[in-house]
Amino acid sequence: GIDIDDTAGRPLSILPPGTLLTEIVEAAAQDFGPLPLLTLLKHPLVRAGEARLPWLDGVRALDRGLRGPRPGPGLAGIDAHLAERPEREAQVRAAAEAWWAEARALLAPIAEAFAGDRFLTDFAAALRDAAQTLAGDEAWRGPAGRATADLLAGIETEASHGPGALDGAGFAPLLR
Repeated sequence: GIDIDDTAGRPLSILPPGTLLTEIVEAAAQDFGPLPLLTLLKHPLVRAGEARLPWLDGVRALDRGLRGPRPGPGLAGIDAHLAERPEREAQVRAAAEAWWAEARALLAPIAEAFAGDRFLTDFAAALRDAAQTLAGDEAWRGPAGRATADLLAGIETEASHGPGALDGAGFAPLLR
């Protein structure tokens, strides 16, 4: 059959595959602070399908477990926050920590890829891998997904004309 491009000229930055890329970069650039982390984990493409409902239950547990004083930076900060168990929050944090191991395993390569200075091609490859890990084929489905893949391919192709090495925070504005 014929596939119809129904994006109607809407910018990629407001379509689900585009917002997925932006949220991955924002979470990494902000060192996995609670708000950008939870925004990423709740993204509609992350763990789409049958795995979605159990995933969202885990995200809700993490959301409750992160309430209170802001955790330290990075994934290690989340680990430490959940491991610290004041009496009033012990059960909530224990439930969050049980699920957090699954999410952390998916996020660790992103944190590593966005730590320190990298070239644009490295960031584009890391972003592609992160989107695939978090959303699977949903990240690339339909016209918006193909446009997202084309964006990353374009960044890799034109990287030699852009800045040299930059950090994750410097990469984030390129996607906006």
